[in-house]
Amino acid sequence: MSLRDLGAELRRARRARRAREARGEPAEEGGAVAPIAFDARERPAAGPASIDPVLNSTAASSPTTDTPISVDDAAVAARLASLSSSHPALATRLRALDPEQRAAILAEGESVLVEAQVGSGKTTVLAHRVLTLHLAEGVPLEEMAVLTFTRKAAREITDRVRGLLEAPPPPEAFAGFGTFHAVARSLLERSGRLDRFGRRPGFGVLDAAARRALLLEIAREAGLVLRYEKKLDRRLEAARAGRWRYGAMRKDDDLPRLVALYEEEKRRRNVFDFDDLVERALEIVPELEPERRPRWIVVDELQDCDERQLAFLAAWAGEGTRFFGVGDPRQVIYSWRGSRPEIFAAFESRFGARRVTLARNYRSRPAILAVAGAVLGAQAGPLRAAREGGRPVVVRRHHDPLAETVYLTARIRALLEEGCAPGEIAVLTRTREPLAALEEGLAAAGLPVARRGVDREPERRELRDWLLRLLAAVLRPEDTGAAARLLADSAAA
Repeated sequence: MSLRDLGAELRRARRARRAREARGEPAEEGGAVAPIAFDARERPAAGPASIDPVLNSTAASSPTTDTPISVDDAAVAARLASLSSSHPALATRLRALDPEQRAAILAEGESVLVEAQVGSGKTTVLAHRVLTLHLAEGVPLEEMAVLTFTRKAAREITDRVRGLLEAPPPPEAFAGFGTFHAVARSLLERSGRLDRFGRRPGFGVLDAAARRALLLEIAREAGLVLRYEKKLDRRLEAARAGRWRYGAMRKDDDLPRLVALYEEEKRRRNVFDFDDLVERALEIVPELEPERRPRWIVVDELQDCDERQLAFLAAWAGEGTRFFGVGDPRQVIYSWRGSRPEIFAAFESRFGARRVTLARNYRSRPAILAVAGAVLGAQAGPLRAAREGGRPVVVRRHHDPLAETVYLTARIRALLEEGCAPGEIAVLTRTREPLAALEEGLAAAGLPVARRGVDREPERRELRDWLLRLLAAVLRPEDTGAAARLLADSAAA
């Protein structure tokens, strides 16, 4: 099929799809076993970029500034030699790592800050640091707090540490391992101070969806007027900093009244939301007994901390508590709620941390790192590819989605004819809009597609959410609002 024929077929497929949508018929699915994957995870729109129509990146082995890493080799070697006699298995594991990883794991000092580029083995370093503290320095796991931002990361670190130990410890040994919110909740539950906040033991926690639903329910019942309702979460975050007006607002709306009613309703229902957990824990940790303070606090993805979380860490620390933070200031993803690249410098200054940099990238080949360096410039920092080879990167500008689809379809077919395995080809998009045209073009060319990152079973997701609300209503009968929402959803269905 020529490119002209493919374009005609694509237009025909598009007209057919629109006709099906007009009739209310479901979209046709791709092949059952999909060789080509799409990633439809959305990100905020970027500004306009100036890119040459065709850019070929022929990267050398050192794609960007190859700055030497400042490491005290003698001190690391001495510690490694000491471990060889006391913990030979651990020493063998550490020798398999690169010099910067070993330096980070064996760094001495009150606090250590590891600047870890993408693909540099961050989780490996964090897990081995915990292992070294436990085995070589005799710090019980129960006396460590290992904090992350996602449950997935918390599970991964816990599983990694458990797998590295010859005799896996009991689950309670990992009580201090978890997300900031989970650990803060545990502190509140065991504090004996819940009455201070108008709560009782067995309190519930509103997730983001439940919080928003409750806020809108309160606003509706009270007849409140709210501007920028779709950005309510960001408005509440700004309100915490005293900024009640948002966007082009010239006068206040009813947001202050909504916040006051919301706090009252949470107390009545005996619930916190996620933001409350860290804030309320911050109020009680200064009063904790010395034996309830961790000897070590380890933080993953440190760049995503905000000022409240840094304050929580400082307040929770005891007189002898030391810190180990890992992250990359170039990967801030929660800037809308207070995290920022300067958090690294704030951590370094507040806790007197020594900084170690991991610059070897084990994930990408030199050509990819060359592009990263060209786009980010000095902001990319030192990047060194541990892998060799790879094809040059080609950047092409297309006039419209149709031209892009025709090109990609022809390119993918050529790759398959060259012997490239279908499972080795992926098309990543910044937004979901291009995916329909791409799927149609590939289907017209006889290429089956698997689309990832998109919920193709909303009914199953809605059923799961309904069952979770049902369980919450049964277990927490005092939360009458949850039961009312459940009944309303059931009636609507």
